[in-house]
Amino acid sequence: MVLQQRLPIPVWGWSTPNQVIRVTLAGHGADTIANARGMWMVKLPSLAAEPYLGQALDLVVQGEATVTVHDVTIGEVWLCSGQSNMEWPLACSADAGRHLAAADIPDLRLFTVARAGATSPKDDVQEDACWSHSDAESAARFSAVAWHFGVELHRALKVPVGLIHSSWAGTPAEAWMSRASLNSDLITRPILDRVPAALPKADSPTFQKQLATWEAKARHEDPGNAGVRKRWHLTKHDDSGWSTIELPQPWQRAGLTSEGAVWFRRTLTIPATWKDCALELSLGPIDHFDVVYVNGERIGGTGPEVAEPRMFPRRYPIPASAVTGRTLCLAIRVFDLGGVGGFTGSADQLWLRPSATTKVGGKRKAPSKKTKTSTDAVELAGPWRYHVELALAPLTEVPPPPLHNAHQHVPASLNNAMVQPLVPYALRGVIWYQGENNVERAEQYRVLLPSLIRDWRLAWGQGDLHFGIVQLAGYGAHPVEPGASAWAEVREAQSLVTAGNRIGLVTAIDVGDVHDIHPRDKHTVGTRLAAWARATVHQHLVPWSGPRFSAMTVAGNEAHVTFTTAGLRTRDGKPPRGFALAGRDRKFVWAETKVVGTTVTLKHPQISTPVAVRYAWADNPDINLVDDADAPALPFRTDDWPLSTAGKR
Repeated sequence: MVLQQRLPIPVWGWSTPNQVIRVTLAGHGADTIANARGMWMVKLPSLAAEPYLGQALDLVVQGEATVTVHDVTIGEVWLCSGQSNMEWPLACSADAGRHLAAADIPDLRLFTVARAGATSPKDDVQEDACWSHSDAESAARFSAVAWHFGVELHRALKVPVGLIHSSWAGTPAEAWMSRASLNSDLITRPILDRVPAALPKADSPTFQKQLATWEAKARHEDPGNAGVRKRWHLTKHDDSGWSTIELPQPWQRAGLTSEGAVWFRRTLTIPATWKDCALELSLGPIDHFDVVYVNGERIGGTGPEVAEPRMFPRRYPIPASAVTGRTLCLAIRVFDLGGVGGFTGSADQLWLRPSATTKVGGKRKAPSKKTKTSTDAVELAGPWRYHVELALAPLTEVPPPPLHNAHQHVPASLNNAMVQPLVPYALRGVIWYQGENNVERAEQYRVLLPSLIRDWRLAWGQGDLHFGIVQLAGYGAHPVEPGASAWAEVREAQSLVTAGNRIGLVTAIDVGDVHDIHPRDKHTVGTRLAAWARATVHQHLVPWSGPRFSAMTVAGNEAHVTFTTAGLRTRDGKPPRGFALAGRDRKFVWAETKVVGTTVTLKHPQISTPVAVRYAWADNPDINLVDDADAPALPFRTDDWPLSTAGKR
């Protein structure tokens, strides 16, 4: 593990009551006595990382028994939390193959808190959680945003970095807060009142019945594999009449608007030396379920047994019995439960190659290092044939899921099980990527987010713990005309919280996806967070913010918007986009714009006297304004007019 440098080091645990405990690390020691419940804690003196670089220290705890934790390092520790865009694993992000090939970083240490909810604060996380070195296997499962953040910090600071990842997809901010914090404010107290006082347990018949009823309304049901009955999986099937699609991509991006089942086929030629060899097939993540056939033989599939199939990269062994010639016919059935469907990974995740131990030239042997490299693989990204087996209309009105007493949507549930057990592990700070599940309550989020930060800071007792916040990425179609946007309101709530001490905001607004709420470019987000930490926590002279609104002045029929930045330009050399202008009638129209130094000049022939400006005020705005470091300008508005009812519920 990694222990935070230059802060007192809390070490705590459990023993028999009244047991004398001694803790030692790097020649320093501390003693205490376990209380009547057997709980104990000591604080070791703060240590700097530099004297211990390259050393694997032992943390020794002596009581009724002796426990030794090996390979302990001193460095920087960050807690990484939020919902799905923080949880999204590196293996399912853009350029996953390239990043995983460079993931062997011994002094980058990773710890993932297992998903869990609880009705009251817990002392410990689930037992299977443990620290690991960053390597291809551990990094693949780890938060992509957090991993990229850690890599950049480790590279810049040249000290060990420890990342504690505690997040859960689709969760609201209130689940990560304590009940006391929620109850302390008139704005957040109604959140507690909306949840029934008595909820069933997760394993109760009552909840299971409620869940089954909900799933029937919220998820498409697979009626069965009709493609197999039509023999679409067989090599001899004629797919010349099927359409063509470039993979990987969600099929919605290719123009298919339906959900349901789609088949994909491709016939390829393999090297002669692969004949009668066991192979390995990589398809990257698939949303949601899949069944894979090779030369008519079913070789694998992923179904409801996997909790988050959209985050699960597919790798299937192909037995030598299926590799009888120079050609392979791959046939894949994908069933989409709802939302995005299809192949959602990166191009370097689609390949076919010999397995680690394979039969070559009539003898079974381990292939050479050259054989194992991706350069010897057959790349599968590119054109495939596809055909729709079952077209289902998208689900538009999905009811909220039923709740059990420790459900991830229940206020304080995740704080109890996934945050409180980490207290008071010494941290440098927190990075936070969440807000999508609070979009319909954007005005309330103005109170929720700063309350969460105060709640966690109070729990850790380290003063103003550093907090780095990711402003929500763009999602959905670009707007045709200016209008209301609940997503923009949440982004504004996120920006308002930065008025607090040691709170930073980096935007992901320019790396969004029209079709997917989970943009795959996590590298940009992680490196922006790292730049914020380097500049504000460690005082490195690196740019991190992007242009921010400073002031607006009006001269005649023009509005002049000034930014705090050393340089201002557009990525494509065209006039800035995404600016809306309004007069006294409060009706916004797209502005005519130009850049002059660090100012954008705006006007519109129908507005004689500009009154207000909004920039990037949309769920997924079409924008191009950046600074000299290519960081995007942050969304803003100059008015304080009442916002949409969509953001107030």
